[in-house]
Amino acid sequence: MLFAVVSGPRRNVPAVAVVLSALGLVLLLSSGAPARAAVPSCRVGAYVAAIYDVDPGHNAFSARLDVWSLCPRADLDPIPNMLFSNGYEPAKSNPVTTTSKGVYRHLTVVDGKFRQGWNLKDFPFDRHDIDIVFTSSRDDSQFRFEADDRNSAYDSGTSVPGWKVTGMRLAVLDHRFVTNFGDPTLPPGSGIGYSRLNVRISLERDVAFTLFWQLISPIVMVFVITSLTFLLSDPNANFFQSRLGVLGASVFTVLLSMNKVDASLPPDSGLNLIDELHLLVLGYVLLGVCIAVAGWLMVVRGYAEATIRRLSRAGFVSGMVGCAGGGVLLTLVTASGY
Repeated sequence: MLFAVVSGPRRNVPAVAVVLSALGLVLLLSSGAPARAAVPSCRVGAYVAAIYDVDPGHNAFSARLDVWSLCPRADLDPIPNMLFSNGYEPAKSNPVTTTSKGVYRHLTVVDGKFRQGWNLKDFPFDRHDIDIVFTSSRDDSQFRFEADDRNSAYDSGTSVPGWKVTGMRLAVLDHRFVTNFGDPTLPPGSGIGYSRLNVRISLERDVAFTLFWQLISPIVMVFVITSLTFLLSDPNANFFQSRLGVLGASVFTVLLSMNKVDASLPPDSGLNLIDELHLLVLGYVLLGVCIAVAGWLMVVRGYAEATIRRLSRAGFVSGMVGCAGGGVLLTLVTASGY
């Protein structure tokens, strides 16, 4: 009995020994591998004091912000040689530097103009994220940014004519260039990476609905006049000829209004909400032209008055559903941000 108790566990000894040996080998190999040195870094933050000269027409905006770095050593400070990747040589104020509790702090004010691409597809209900991009002067093997999110903010009381600031955040990015800029220490044809810090500010138009009604008021009048040409139909040739004259003037009004809107935006901004509404109304007017021509031909060929009136009513109903319904739905979807 004693032999059975003792000899039972001994049958498991080889398996346990194998497991322990494997674990020991893994630990031995891992301890022998050289540890990768941590890349030096500094925390960098920003306080956006002002946004001004917002100019989508020239793909630019201007800003003034306080920028600081918190580093374990002064020689790591990125601010003196930091690049503004989308800036038009913004100015920096005289630095304020302090050392406290083993942390070197550098504070400066940055003020200048920055390049920015604008997506005006939802104009005038457009919302934008505009960026101020800082790039380290040292590659990512020598330095990396860390975002000082807890201390970064924007002035909620800042006034931006025509716009309002809705938020701000920092983002650290790794930007890889496809060239090594001729660095002889790197393999020919290899790329090189640099750490970037994006100060991203969210904007939306402050007077969107007011501007919207100002821009669509001409085509609203055209829509009403075109609808009246359907409802006030008189089945005789002279009436249809007069109707064609009114519709021709409506086409000219829509095109003139559309050109005025496009002239206030960048030439490469693409189709926006106001353009789409103009095109809907233009389609409604052209439908009216087609109905007027068809009605005139039906009068000339002696069709019954009831048939001609039914044609006008059918054009009115289809136009209201397609133009008015489509325009309202398109506006609601765009204004809600979907």
